[in-house]
Amino acid sequence: MFDTHEFVATTKSAGATEEQATLALKAIAKAIETEREGLVTKDAMTDLKLFIGTQFSEMNVELSALDHKLSADIKNLRFVILATWSVLIAAIGLMVKYLMP
Repeated sequence: MFDTHEFVATTKSAGATEEQATLALKAIAKAIETEREGLVTKDAMTDLKLFIGTQFSEMNVELSALDHKLSADIKNLRFVILATWSVLIAAIGLMVKYLMP
């Protein structure tokens, strides 16, 4: 923690006037405050971590559901392709049997 009284005392003992020490203190205090405005609190970081963790958890649940749906869709598509090929082969077999002399 920045001790303002100690700063003024140290500055004055180094040869600065009361007014010079006070002006220097105000400049430093303003710099510290400006810097502090850009900082994030520990609580804010904790909240952000929780929010991001929740978002990732929800996304994982959605991706898992999507993975199961896609797996089922792929199985159905394989069945449709197999059935289509079976019908096509049977049709070709009938054509060969009845149309070829």
